[in-house]
Amino acid sequence: MESVLLVEDDADIRGALKGFLKDEGYEVITAANGREALEELQEKKPGLVLLDLMMPVMNGWEFLAEKNHQPKLSGVPVLVISAVPGSPYIPGALGFLKKPIDLSRLMDFVELYCH
Repeated sequence: MESVLLVEDDADIRGALKGFLKDEGYEVITAANGREALEELQEKKPGLVLLDLMMPVMNGWEFLAEKNHQPKLSGVPVLVISAVPGSPYIPGALGFLKKPIDLSRLMDFVELYCH
């Protein structure tokens, strides 16, 4: 089973989602911002990246732009999870889930990309 990279600056949300995904049987790698996430991607290729947009150091949009410019990383799928108003189109992402997160929809993506 492939791992999930969870990129979220809020420690409470990061901890809760990590616990939920671990309980569902997935290995979870965490990063508090886009820069840490890029470093993690150099080490390990997860089946899916769950990406917050509004973060310090490197936000989600900057992370996507940088990831997609690196051929070695560009194929790693990303699902955006954010409280950003509306349901924006995010170039380079599979889709968008609004916070608070619908866990059944989240699991649909995780199960599809992390067999």
